[in-house]
Amino acid sequence: MGEIKFPSMELTGKVAVVTGAGQGLGLWMALGLAHAGADVAVAELNPETGPRAAEEVKKLGRRSLYQHCGVRDVDSTRVMIDRVVGEWGRVDILVNNAGINIRKKVEEAEPKDFDEVVAAYFRGTYFCAQTAGKTMIRQK
Repeated sequence: MGEIKFPSMELTGKVAVVTGAGQGLGLWMALGLAHAGADVAVAELNPETGPRAAEEVKKLGRRSLYQHCGVRDVDSTRVMIDRVVGEWGRVDILVNNAGINIRKKVEEAEPKDFDEVVAAYFRGTYFCAQTAGKTMIRQK
C-alpha cells in the first residue's frame, strides 16, 4: 500500500480505537489514522485478521495493539476500552466501524437475524461510544 497523506490531519500523540479494524474499511481507517500519527488499537472479533491489522499499523512506526472485541457484547467493549486506557493512558478517537452482514434476502430474514444486526450496528455503536465517551470526559 502506498503512503497516504492528509496534511491537515496531524494526530501525533493521539490514541485511536477502531472497531472492526481487521479488514476492509476498518483496516483502511486504522492505517489512515496511523499515517496521520495516531497510535491505533485494533478492536476486532476475528482472531486472524485483528493481529495482522495491528502488525500493519506497527509497520508504520506507530504503537498498536489487538484486542479481541465483539461489539454486540457490552462487556467486551468495556474490556477493550479499559485495556487501551490501561496500556496507553487515554482514548482520543473512536471509530465505530464494526458491523455484520446477514446474507439473506430481506424476505427470508428471521427476527433473530434482525436482532443481530441491531445489536451490532445500534447497540454496539451506542455502548462503544458511551464507554469511550466516559473515558474522554474524564480526560477532559
